[in-house]
Amino acid sequence: MKKRTLALALIGLLIMASGAFSATFITIGSGGVGGTYYPLGGAMAEVLSNAGIDVKATSRSTSASRENNRLVAADRAQIGMSMGSALYQAINGVEAFEPDGKLPLQILMNMYPAPQHLVTVKGSGITKIEDIKGKKVSVGAPGGGDQILTMLILKAAGIDPEKDFTAQQLTQPEGVMALKDGNVDAVFWNFAAPGSAVLEVAAQRDVVLVPLSEELVQKVIADNPFLLP
Repeated sequence: MKKRTLALALIGLLIMASGAFSATFITIGSGGVGGTYYPLGGAMAEVLSNAGIDVKATSRSTSASRENNRLVAADRAQIGMSMGSALYQAINGVEAFEPDGKLPLQILMNMYPAPQHLVTVKGSGITKIEDIKGKKVSVGAPGGGDQILTMLILKAAGIDPEKDFTAQQLTQPEGVMALKDGNVDAVFWNFAAPGSAVLEVAAQRDVVLVPLSEELVQKVIADNPFLLP
């Protein structure tokens, strides 16, 4: 059976997968160790492999959304977890995927709501997004969908990551350590609340979740209709 090209979302995946992947081997593109996608990918692979549907699945650690979309398009993975922002760009061949052109991907199912977080610690002087100017800020790991969404938010806010602050591209575990140690002033993360990364920082520091104004949220949504408030 020919492998289908799919970009993932998780809820209901197993119902869809039993027919589509009968008697085949599949690779699931997940994310980096320490992120949400990584354990989900491992659990999905285990469930599929033991479901009695002649499927043998393995989970592959990746840099997450961008890489997963490219892996699936190249049939180097048959399922890939992706944020909607990255998937939209991949399907339409725009922004980060302009060099790739339109990738032949299909949406399998939705995953879980994953709000964007701007996290800092008490005493940083950051109480609104404009306060990151002049600070050291992680915008997310290279290749991850959270970085794509971060850039969309910064653009809507009129903040230039190349001029207005010192941008670092840190993975989730790296961001946790940097924020705890004071090596960055704030981090952008995207995951289901409350998020293990936030809880890990909160175990040692007084965490502050920086709100985005309703005006900014509506502007981001208006500019990017694939997003939900």
